[in-house]
Amino acid sequence: MSHERQSILNGVFYALLHLDSLEPVKANRFAYNIFPNFKDRYDEELQHKTLAAIRWALAQDDIDSCCSLEDVPFDGAFKREYLHIVLGHLLDVRVSA
Repeated sequence: MSHERQSILNGVFYALLHLDSLEPVKANRFAYNIFPNFKDRYDEELQHKTLAAIRWALAQDDIDSCCSLEDVPFDGAFKREYLHIVLGHLLDVRVSA
């Protein structure tokens, strides 16, 4: 995995350190959510790289290997669902832009 992809995914996964359920993620209201920056600050290239990194992680058998942060809670199924929800929110922004 490239350093850039790993950095992007670490940024996405960091929020998991501050969650106790997926409900805030589904509502798109949670600490360390990348959505506001993705929407307002990421240029088109970084948006594309972020979406590609999340899609890549979802395609991996071992999703835990996609994050180099230590002590990220939750099992692989939870992390996979989290990424699916985040990806959906980010794609909604791209479609409406």
